[in-house]
Amino acid sequence: MTLVVHRTPGEIDLQAFTVMGLSAKPSSTNPIGMFGTGLKYAIAVLVRSGAKPVVWIGKDKYVFSVKAGKFRDRDFQKVRMRIEKEGWPKPRYQDLPFTTDYGRFWKMWMAFRELHSNTLDEGGTTFDMPADSEVVGTKGMTTIVVDHTDYFAAFALADETFLPGALREHKGDMVQVMPEENTRLFWRGLRVSDLTKRTVRTWNFLCHLELTEDRTLKNEHVARYHLTRWIAEVCEDEQLIEDVITAGADKWEHRLDFKGWASKPTELFIRVAERNASRAPGVMGYVGRWRPSPPGQTPWERHPRPWTLDEDDSTIRDGLGVAVFMRPYEHPTDWTELAKLVVTKINRGLDGLEPLPQKEESNDDSIPF
Repeated sequence: MTLVVHRTPGEIDLQAFTVMGLSAKPSSTNPIGMFGTGLKYAIAVLVRSGAKPVVWIGKDKYVFSVKAGKFRDRDFQKVRMRIEKEGWPKPRYQDLPFTTDYGRFWKMWMAFRELHSNTLDEGGTTFDMPADSEVVGTKGMTTIVVDHTDYFAAFALADETFLPGALREHKGDMVQVMPEENTRLFWRGLRVSDLTKRTVRTWNFLCHLELTEDRTLKNEHVARYHLTRWIAEVCEDEQLIEDVITAGADKWEHRLDFKGWASKPTELFIRVAERNASRAPGVMGYVGRWRPSPPGQTPWERHPRPWTLDEDDSTIRDGLGVAVFMRPYEHPTDWTELAKLVVTKINRGLDGLEPLPQKEESNDDSIPF
């Protein structure tokens, strides 16, 4: 086996292992960690897997293991710590306030993610050493040593968890794009979601995303919302826009809700969408809302028929899918009946009936009834 070593400047406060909910990282102005539980989770996962991680705080040695316990006739394994200090005639033991059930659904790569995240936050380094290497503590440093096959495998595949070349801060853009497809989403370089479909690019989100306590994305739709707005309102990569709006059902970006989430699109986005109208019909309703009207275009030309009413009766849309009328807030009458009447009258003439008379040309942009 091979040892994995995390070494950071400064001596960690022992309360990081013994007090729940602490999170203080003075060496980092933009830490990956937030909850203060990751270190405890990692230790619990490691000892549950049979490892005995060693933490050197300066020259003091702390070894973590398990101790059998019982609670209401139920057996459990308590995490405990053996403390070895210079000048002590023998080690002392301290029971910690959590068991091996802490983080019971975590996998070994998650434990590595926590310890390596902490190392990065503190400006330290993670490296491997031969299994027979002697690792000792150094004054002014914190050194964590893990001897476990699965943990070394997680270290060897670190690029699957920590995106190479990823930005960790918002430097004027909300999303960092990597060229390869992926099955994961990243936040500030950290893997936060495993997907059932591949992405057209690798997305590293730099904007605010809320994570759960186990560092996974709390709501995938929030990531889709931010990506939708960024693609429509900010992105200047023509090929990227095209790949996203034409993504098939096998891709994670399929049918992003531009109409519901995005504001005014860039002119580049409008051009790409119109060029791919047949491949991205769902985007045209959004684009139509912002497309500049040619001089002299009539309301009928801007909102061609047939008009339709959405399944939930909330919105009347024209033949391009553009929203013409939406249910007013606290509408005092029966909106559904009114909407159906409007659609019926507007579409009159399409089935052989006489079309509605159009208004004489004026400055009034309203739809003629």
